Amino acid sequence: GINAEYGVMALHEKAKKLFLNAKNNKKVNKKDELWIHSVLNKGTLSDKVAALIVKSNENPYDLDFLDQLLKMSLKRNQRESQTAADAIKEILFNFLQNGRKLQFFKEINDWKEETSENLLLEYYFNEELLKRFLIYCQVLEQLSTHHLTHVRIFAIKTSSNFLSNFKKEIISNEVYSQLLNCLVNKLGDSEKKISSLTCYQLISISHSSFQLKKDAIHSIELLLNRKNLTLRTKYQCLLFLNQQILNKYEIDLNNQIVLLYFSIFESISNDQSESKHLSAILTGLRRALPYSNINNQKLEQIIETLYKLIDITNFNKGIQCFMILHIIFKKKNICQTTKFYSKLYNKLLEPTIGNCNYSVFFHFLFQIVSRDSLIGRQIAFVKRIFQVSFYQNNDFVLLSLFFFSKLTSQNEQLWQSINRSELNCFNNQIADPQFSNAENSCLWELNVFVYHFNPTIRVYTKSILSGNSITTNASLNDFSETNFLNIFSKKKPKTNKDAFFKNNQKNPLPQNDEHIEKFKNLKIVFKKRNRLNDEVKDNQEDDGNLKKMIEKEMLELSSDSDEDEIGKRFIDSEELKKRLKTKN
Repeated sequence: GINAEYGVMALHEKAKKLFLNAKNNKKVNKKDELWIHSVLNKGTLSDKVAALIVKSNENPYDLDFLDQLLKMSLKRNQRESQTAADAIKEILFNFLQNGRKLQFFKEINDWKEETSENLLLEYYFNEELLKRFLIYCQVLEQLSTHHLTHVRIFAIKTSSNFLSNFKKEIISNEVYSQLLNCLVNKLGDSEKKISSLTCYQLISISHSSFQLKKDAIHSIELLLNRKNLTLRTKYQCLLFLNQQILNKYEIDLNNQIVLLYFSIFESISNDQSESKHLSAILTGLRRALPYSNINNQKLEQIIETLYKLIDITNFNKGIQCFMILHIIFKKKNICQTTKFYSKLYNKLLEPTIGNCNYSVFFHFLFQIVSRDSLIGRQIAFVKRIFQVSFYQNNDFVLLSLFFFSKLTSQNEQLWQSINRSELNCFNNQIADPQFSNAENSCLWELNVFVYHFNPTIRVYTKSILSGNSITTNASLNDFSETNFLNIFSKKKPKTNKDAFFKNNQKNPLPQNDEHIEKFKNLKIVFKKRNRLNDEVKDNQEDDGNLKKMIEKEMLELSSDSDEDEIGKRFIDSEELKKRLKTKN
């Protein structure tokens, strides 16, 4: 080999001379050179950029065109800066797509005693290109803080494109770190659109390679260690961590993610116990803990924190805490403690239990209760869930019946609680279900469901009381109140008028229905009355004259005629009235 420091310096000087010779070795037509010079002086912005790109194709070793584009990109004019930055991106992509490895001359370790001039020239060119790439990273960081949204979006997407298309070994550690930091810093952008886009880009590149995933998580950790971070920044970090693909072969990385969740939880204030941040933390812990291997001391701290959260959060977040505790106990092969059962038993009395995800909740509850070795505690949980069902929807009641039926199929001792005579010995005020004396009481709650308004609940309850298990292939939506009311009212789908009348002709109403016959007769009467009203309205003048004539005759009759004559005259007046109407 060669003496390290002296030999590298000598080779560097030799490579520099070779590079300058290659740069000055131009094969350009004088007319083209004059045209490029005139365009650069007097042309429009797009023409200037096009001329510089043409210049780069003629002699790639002449990097003066890249220096000019970098100067344009550093100007305050937004349009000129972004146009030049876009052109530089295309040029760098073209250089790097050939497998070129950017690194400084002093970082090269694979020297040989006889290094060819072409290889020295290539090494020096890569160093010069790397220096300009580092300047371009500063340009992107400057654009990422621009006041215009679309300029910041350009900087974020450009940084993401370089990271996702080129490995760390290609673009060098320095460029890689600057581009990644530029992305991570934008998670704290004041505009929600920008921070969300940055989170999405980080998630995308972290899925492309393990190295990017590891480095991105490390950068997120450094970001979270900063002071005065906004809640939005922390939430975007949580979203990024929640979207990571976990596996059992990356235990150290999974442990780091779990600890990051815990550090974020400690950093948020107590008034955030009901916020979306806590939901994201609990969701992330539930995903990451099965793939991690946290030491027992840290686990004890997490367990105590979860028990505290159960007391101060709503029902949904409380159930998430119970799920995480269940994962920890199952991973460490520890049975659930009395404290766990007591807190879960009391949590069932939360008023917000009806707002939870029923299928997830009952699945979790079945896992816990079915593995309990104490029959009395199992019955206490069943009685508690039945009593809560009195005030819940049909879905909840039906799932509680399925929950009990499934339990009895695994433990036949629970059937005895149905036929046992009630001794009023169950104490539902005791916090610990183990001492509620549930094993000596019967399930009188089932008798209440026999009189439920929903016929499905009545049928299933009677089936359980007769000693049979219940099964169904229907989905949970089929038991909803909306579906029940639709069936109960025989609601038909909306159709157009023609289809409606055709259906009525094909399926006429039964003729022997007394109410329908009355309705038909009434309809005929109303039609006749309307027709007579129309006739009276048309002949108002004739009716007025006829009325006066009848009144006159009646006065004459009342003065000097007997009753028979009056009747005769009245009949004649009726005939006169008919004749007048017929004439009209």
